[in-house]
Amino acid sequence: MIITELLAVLSISAAVGLRLALPLLLIGLLSGPSLWSNVPILSQLSPSLVVGVLASWSLCELVVSKDLGSRQMLQNVELLFSPFVGAIAGIAIARTVGLSGWLAGLVGSGGGAFGLGNSAFSNGLAISSAAPCGLAAVFARCTVR
Repeated sequence: MIITELLAVLSISAAVGLRLALPLLLIGLLSGPSLWSNVPILSQLSPSLVVGVLASWSLCELVVSKDLGSRQMLQNVELLFSPFVGAIAGIAIARTVGLSGWLAGLVGSGGGAFGLGNSAFSNGLAISSAAPCGLAAVFARCTVR
């Protein structure tokens, strides 16, 4: 059933929109001995390097989010990387459940877009019709009032 797989991809992409590294870390750790073999970019790297980077980034997300200035910098970085990480996580879950190559890419791309939207929404970023359009407006933190 394609609906179950689609919901799995969208849920991991939503999690990536909230935190970048933790969902990828959980995908690898919960997949057993294969670790990140289904994850597109991470499968090319050493597992110990991937665990170290993802665990460090998860810790950084928890520690840095306490200060206002650091939190805004972290939100901008997460907003920039959330579509890529959402697509990577979406493709990984699609490959894990056995979707074909082009369908996994399509679902992963949709997951990346969903991760970006969720990240923008969770960070309080919304563009009103009166605000200037484009990516600059998102980074300028135009909000609907």
